[in-house]
Amino acid sequence: MVITSIVFVISGYFAHQKMQQENAIFEAEILGIETIRPFNELLKLLPEHRGLTFGYLSGEQNFAAQRQQKHDAINHAFGALQNHLDKRAQQTKEQASFTQLKVQWQTLESQLYPAAVVDAKQSFELHNQLISQLLLFYSEVSDDYKLTLEPDLANYYLMDLSFHILPRLVNEVGQVRGFSAGLASLQDWSKVNQFELIQYIADAKYVMEDLIKAHRILEKALPNQKVVDIAELYAAENKLDAYLSDSLQLLATDTASFVSQDRFKMGTEMLGYLFAEQNMAMEFLYQRLNQALTIKKSDQRLFLIGLFFSILLVNALVYVGALRYSQKVGKEKRQVEHQAARNQAWSEAIIESSTDGIHVLDEKANLVFCNNAFAQMLGYSKAELLNMSVFDWDTKNDPVEIRREMFNQAIMHMDSMSFEALHTRKDGTYFYVELIAQKMVFDGKTYMFASARDIDARKKAEVSLQQTQKALEASYAELSEQNAKQKEIFAIIAHELRTPAAAMQMILSQENVVEKLNRGKMLLKTSNHLLTILDDMRAVIHPEAVLEGKVEDAKLHNLIYDAIALQGKLLKSHQLQPNFVADKAAKLFFHFNVQLLRQIAFNLVKNCALHAQASHLWVSIVLLDEQDDCMTFEVHFRDDGKGISETDQANLFQKFSRGNTEAGGSGLGLYLSRQFAREHLGGDLIYQPSPEGGSEFILTVTLNKANPQEANHPASPTDALNDLSGYRLLLAEDDLLIRELTQVMLEEKGAQVVAFENGQKALEAAQSQTFDAVITDAFMPVMDGFELVAQLRKLGYTQPIIAVTAATIGFESKRLVEAGVTGVISKPLDMAKLLQLLASSKSI
Repeated sequence: MVITSIVFVISGYFAHQKMQQENAIFEAEILGIETIRPFNELLKLLPEHRGLTFGYLSGEQNFAAQRQQKHDAINHAFGALQNHLDKRAQQTKEQASFTQLKVQWQTLESQLYPAAVVDAKQSFELHNQLISQLLLFYSEVSDDYKLTLEPDLANYYLMDLSFHILPRLVNEVGQVRGFSAGLASLQDWSKVNQFELIQYIADAKYVMEDLIKAHRILEKALPNQKVVDIAELYAAENKLDAYLSDSLQLLATDTASFVSQDRFKMGTEMLGYLFAEQNMAMEFLYQRLNQALTIKKSDQRLFLIGLFFSILLVNALVYVGALRYSQKVGKEKRQVEHQAARNQAWSEAIIESSTDGIHVLDEKANLVFCNNAFAQMLGYSKAELLNMSVFDWDTKNDPVEIRREMFNQAIMHMDSMSFEALHTRKDGTYFYVELIAQKMVFDGKTYMFASARDIDARKKAEVSLQQTQKALEASYAELSEQNAKQKEIFAIIAHELRTPAAAMQMILSQENVVEKLNRGKMLLKTSNHLLTILDDMRAVIHPEAVLEGKVEDAKLHNLIYDAIALQGKLLKSHQLQPNFVADKAAKLFFHFNVQLLRQIAFNLVKNCALHAQASHLWVSIVLLDEQDDCMTFEVHFRDDGKGISETDQANLFQKFSRGNTEAGGSGLGLYLSRQFAREHLGGDLIYQPSPEGGSEFILTVTLNKANPQEANHPASPTDALNDLSGYRLLLAEDDLLIRELTQVMLEEKGAQVVAFENGQKALEAAQSQTFDAVITDAFMPVMDGFELVAQLRKLGYTQPIIAVTAATIGFESKRLVEAGVTGVISKPLDMAKLLQLLASSKSI
């Protein structure tokens, strides 16, 4: 008890010293308020003088009298502040700051009176510097008197409101008002720094947040004491916030509206409100501090009287407190024990309700705990399992010693692990589990906490899935092999069919042969039909062969023209007159799959000749759209034939749809053409009836622009050779009839032809003689065309090599190109195409 009394006396002494210090703080705060009051007058007058001077120097002479009044009032305020500081005991630092402030004012005064030597903007900047110095001096005085150390919440926010928030807001609003005066007088926005004004408005809105926070806290801290009318206060704050927001909006959108509205007058009204609020807050704080100081001095006396009696009371309380503390400790201990028992019961319930097999192993891999799910999983009782180790149910072929060593390594070096294992049930059956194990240490001993999940059904499903996948892969391989064989068979059949059909057409293509032969037109029609079917079969069986056509630079105009010109004989035989017009943009170079687009155009021209029964074909190219890197065209194929019935139009683009036509065909051409246009040319192929009563097919394509400097335009029929005079040609063809017909056709064009029945003889001739070009079949005995081309290129032969083949179903054309041919022509030999290829090669 004696020790307690001594401690209490010492504590009382320090408490008394603390009270003395607090009294000194209150006295300093009251003195600080009396000191700072003169500053408020200057803080009010200087921004007003700044704005009036700005307007006066900008040409507004009406401001002269008001400006002089503010000037005299500022000098009076500086004198009052000097008198007050002279009465202060500790004033060395403050006097130095005040002297610097006054010198700065006198310097500004000399530049403005009697006649100004600075312009409006310079005056404005000098005023800003002076106001900033005043605020700095203001802060020094308030800090010197520790005006923010008052612990009372209401007093703290009253001080913050009076000495920090409101002065900052007065400065920012004053800046805005000053700029407003300048704008109102100048009417010239270029002379005012817009961004500086916007910054002042933004800073004022930022300070407004602190002002509103201070008001709300004061409203709660002083519920029964009215500093100002809170409703009126919020209304004024809302008005100020609206003034700032409206100013900012007008500056950002409509400067003229900003100038036309009386922003200066509104700013003056706002400043008046701010000064009034500051005076009210400061006076209220001054009264509270004086009241608090009186009460604290009275409390100090009462404290000394009550200290003695408190010592006696504390001794009694210490005894009672010690007794109650021991009772409390006992109660808390019982609560902790109860909570631990409850948590243990919950943990056991959670573990037992789990469907996963939870179990714990010691350092020797012996089971020390398991839940019901684990026992049921293995088919044992809990009692049976507690006498077993993990090696009794873990199914592995390794000896127990090796497995024990693996367990020891795991429990020593791994904190946690996850893996799959095979377990053995009591009845000898096996099942897969997924194990998650975590190492734990209790009372210096290491345990392995594990959770096992039965995944036997999932593993069996995985095995079944793998077996199914293997079966599918085997079926796919078998189907692929069958597909390859079928394609090979189709290629052989197509080759065998095309060879006689080509020979027949070559004979019939000779001048006046059709007219001389009985049923000559029917024979020509039949051969055309068969060749068309073989071409369609190639596109169906090997569409990739068409799609893998070379992407190169070409002109759409020339490509469409070629599609018409190269089928001149076919059009002539059906008495069909072609007409062709094109937009000039079609004569530019584009980068696209030339072979694919040519095939579509060929099909559409050929269909018109074979099926339309027309006398005229009009082909036109129209530019639809142009982008930076591409153009979109429509190619119209219009005829004056019999047209297509509405019934046939519905199935026009379906597979194997041939419509009402007497000509042959596979019914695949239009289907494939539309697919290619949509999927690979960025367009479409549609049908519409022709105004002349026939049919019109519209092909839409989007083509990428090519670099004209890099484009390599292949020769068109107009560039082709007219004859082969002077050409010495080597011909390799195993079919006697086609060889003789080809030789005759070439010699009729003026060429000298040396012909052989296989590639070996042709190669020997090429090694001993000179030829301007080589024409070869693909499939021949002894040495085929593929080997002949490869050997010629290997020997350094650089002249054109043209392959003429009946093999169009497979990838023979691709193989020939890879071997080194200049070009490939399908049988029967088209002399126009041959002359075009030779001309193109010659030009290169």
